[in-house]
Amino acid sequence: MRFGTFGPFEVPRDDYGNVSASLSDFWEEVDAEWAGLSEGRGCYIFGVSPSGGSRVEPWYVGKTNRQGFASECFTPHKLNHYHYALSIYDRGKPQLFLIAQFGPDGERLYRGSSGSAIDFLETYLIGTAIGVNKELRNKQDTKLYKEVVFPGFLNSPPGNPTGGAIKLKESLRMT
Repeated sequence: MRFGTFGPFEVPRDDYGNVSASLSDFWEEVDAEWAGLSEGRGCYIFGVSPSGGSRVEPWYVGKTNRQGFASECFTPHKLNHYHYALSIYDRGKPQLFLIAQFGPDGERLYRGSSGSAIDFLETYLIGTAIGVNKELRNKQDTKLYKEVVFPGFLNSPPGNPTGGAIKLKESLRMT
């Protein structure tokens, strides 16, 4: 199963600084990058690019189940998370990454219902994103990522990892 990453796409804001209710131009821009991407299936990451920075801080990881990105990414529940994240920044720019699954031929976008690969990828992305932003807005699949302490790998306490942890990171090509 192959996935492709698209974006980040800057999400338009209204006059009050919230995610705009009118997103048709936004989805046209998305589809200009890859035809039909707005109807693709996969995972997405909403983040904020702090003023003057090029890095995007992740705030929410989601997946599409039975519908495309355009129907899933901006539901009222998600907008609550996005508006909270935007309230943290004076002049942050909302950004959206789309991670689309391709069909068996590797050329066309997947249009089926969410499968185990999308579920796995969402969990993986949540774990990666929570390592960058402990205030990630996701509730599901985050408890262990916040509680497990694995020095050198996950929630490392201050100080240097042990020699064993360093060797394991080398073995896993994580250095």
